[in-house]
Amino acid sequence: MLFRSEEGDDVKAGQVLARLDSRVLGAQLRAQEARVAEAKANVVVAENNLKRAQDLVTRGVVSGATLDDRKSAADTAAARLAQALASRDELASRVAQTNIAAPAAGHISKRSVLIGDVVGSGTEAFRLIRDNKLELNAQISETDLGAIAPGQEARVFHEGTAPVTGTVRLVAPTVDTKSRLGTARSEEHTSELQ
Repeated sequence: MLFRSEEGDDVKAGQVLARLDSRVLGAQLRAQEARVAEAKANVVVAENNLKRAQDLVTRGVVSGATLDDRKSAADTAAARLAQALASRDELASRVAQTNIAAPAAGHISKRSVLIGDVVGSGTEAFRLIRDNKLELNAQISETDLGAIAPGQEARVFHEGTAPVTGTVRLVAPTVDTKSRLGTARSEEHTSELQ
């Protein structure tokens, strides 16, 4: 893994944060591109053979069965080309996925992987503060939850710091059956937190 961004960096949407090793996938893609070229050549040969057979059938030189064979060969060649193209597109997509890109503009608050780590699908590689806004998930009793609505101002108090003002973004539609708490999400600008 090659890192392009580190904790503390501000990034733009789509910016590559890291690149995974794509050498094996790249080699597979090049091999598949060769199979696509071969399949295209086979389509040309099969179509030319079909045209010749059509001409020879009209002159009575070859049978209709020969024409059917040539048509079947042309259809098979076209299907093999379509399959080769689909496989190539899948590999190209997998190569593109070796680039870890920022889904939105923001600030990298954490990098969770190290050089040499083997990462699987769903592994958090970076934590991004989207648009420099933090989201707070506040657990609120079910009796107070009804008084909160999206768009309301929210003030967050933390011991030893000045209060931070944010906006309620979402009130969860359900309450936990055991704790009887619901969730309200609010966004705070990170510039206020610094």
